[in-house]
Amino acid sequence: MAFLKRKLKSKSRKLCLVGAAVLVAYAEHLHAEHSTVASRRCWTRELFAEASQHGLRLIDQLYLNDGIGFGNFIRMTATDFEVLLGMVGAKIAAKETPFRQTIPPNMRLIVVLHFLATGNSYTSLQSTFKISKQIISRIVPEVCAAIQVECCKFIKTPKSQHEWKAVAAEFERKLHFPHCLGALDGKHVKIVAPTISRSEYYNHKKCFSIVMMIIADANFNIIYANVGAQGRFSGGDVFKQTTMHRNIEANTAGLPEDDPLPGQSSPTPYVLVADKAFALSKHLMKPYPGHPTDQSQMTYNNRLCRARIVIENVFGILASKFRVFASPIGLQPAKAKQVVNACIVLHNFLLRDNESRSHYCPAGSMDSIQDNTVCPGSWRNDANEMLELQSVPRQVPHSLWPNQSTHHHHHQHQHHRIIVISSL
Repeated sequence: MAFLKRKLKSKSRKLCLVGAAVLVAYAEHLHAEHSTVASRRCWTRELFAEASQHGLRLIDQLYLNDGIGFGNFIRMTATDFEVLLGMVGAKIAAKETPFRQTIPPNMRLIVVLHFLATGNSYTSLQSTFKISKQIISRIVPEVCAAIQVECCKFIKTPKSQHEWKAVAAEFERKLHFPHCLGALDGKHVKIVAPTISRSEYYNHKKCFSIVMMIIADANFNIIYANVGAQGRFSGGDVFKQTTMHRNIEANTAGLPEDDPLPGQSSPTPYVLVADKAFALSKHLMKPYPGHPTDQSQMTYNNRLCRARIVIENVFGILASKFRVFASPIGLQPAKAKQVVNACIVLHNFLLRDNESRSHYCPAGSMDSIQDNTVCPGSWRNDANEMLELQSVPRQVPHSLWPNQSTHHHHHQHQHHRIIVISSL
């Protein structure tokens, strides 16, 4: 009996030793696998480990070649970049951690400015800056939001009669259109198909978009902007939903009291000038439809179109300087809105003084008027045209199309039709 007990104990010890050996071998196997995974993860991080150093070298190279470097790379000079960095640097600085080196504010800003200037994909930016596209996807909306907050002060919407009259005086002096408070227009900004509510952003050009509505003064500054309306809406419908329109209708926009035009005695209201996509009202004027033969109507159309050159040039400069507008913005509507707003405030930021303006819009960039002739600006050579807003219902049933006998009558009365929001 004692012999059997000793034999069982011996077998138990052997089994324990075998089990221990198996456990040790399994632990070594897990450690080897963990080391392999860790090494793979380290290799992935090493690909972007020198992002900060690479970015600083890149910035140094741009500084050394300021005349061409910054102008081509981020659409502004080194001086403008430093001013902008001073404004947004504290807001875009990443929190330091003991686990990894953070991307410095100047690098984060230059990544976003290059994105706005070129419209390059996140994959392309990853190759340029050695920063992963996942991190870039977080940097872009954060920095755009900071730019909008800090630079919104450059969008100076008049609040008083005195300020509005100053805008009108510039239109009269430069474009010979009295009582003009600004040129109004809107454009579609193409975006990728949203993950939700796709049909609401589908426009009459059969693509997805958000609407950018802008009012500009005679010096090509943006004095009011509204961004983010769904692409299915027409220009008139979008404007009716803006705070500017509501304030004008409620008489709280601070517009000047009606005054006589030069050489006239009857009071005339101050107005915004727009195209046929907008509804005629007391404070909004648009051209006579068709091809008027009356001399006074022709003169009016000519003067109004001349005043509207301002807003056409603003959109043209935005499209030529910020190539992010050249192709659909690969972001959801809320983040695409941040990108567009950043471009709008940067436009005014780069027009804030003569030095910045001379680099952003050199002589000859804008259209000019000489001897009643419009001389095209250089922006027309390289700008991607933004999509026009629709001014008619998107789809009219064939049964409602005018036949040949009624077409002339329809044309005569087209300016009386109501602009409606059409279904898809």
